[in-house]
Amino acid sequence: MPPTTRINTDHIVETAKNAGAEVSKEITEVHGPIWEGQENLAKLIISLSSAMLVGSVTFSGSLVGNNGSPPDSPLLLILSWILLFLTMCSAGLSLWFSLTLKGFRARLTNAEPSLKKGAEKIDPNLTPEQITEKSVELVRAYANAATNPIGSADNGARYSLNISLVFFCLGLGIFLWFGALQIT
Repeated sequence: MPPTTRINTDHIVETAKNAGAEVSKEITEVHGPIWEGQENLAKLIISLSSAMLVGSVTFSGSLVGNNGSPPDSPLLLILSWILLFLTMCSAGLSLWFSLTLKGFRARLTNAEPSLKKGAEKIDPNLTPEQITEKSVELVRAYANAATNPIGSADNGARYSLNISLVFFCLGLGIFLWFGALQIT
């Protein structure tokens, strides 16, 4: 017996796409400024750490002179370099996580072909209510797959940024300690 109802897969995909665009817009409006602030802070930390690291490495010969500085001074300088390098790595990791945060809309778009295939598998012989229920389940799974990485990426970006701030402060403090030993 031929099916009595035809499943409009294009309508399901278009409805999901529109709903995804609305959710994406809302997420971006609410969380976007926070994520952008985290990105800008991570970029600033990377820039400052890079400048300090490159500058101190470049002038390390004149920084660690034979002016009677304590023998552990070079170790302090090396420790500050290590901390500044770790700062850049953890801030870079924060930026990497932010790519996942901003990739929400792309994940929705990339999932459209599989959503359409899933819609094509809905049995057209079901009642209209069952078809609607199956369609909603399919769209829910599609949305969950696209939003699932957001929570862990948000936490990862925040924790990585916090770690980079700690490393930066420690590296800067040790570098200043090294500088104070050179002056005295």
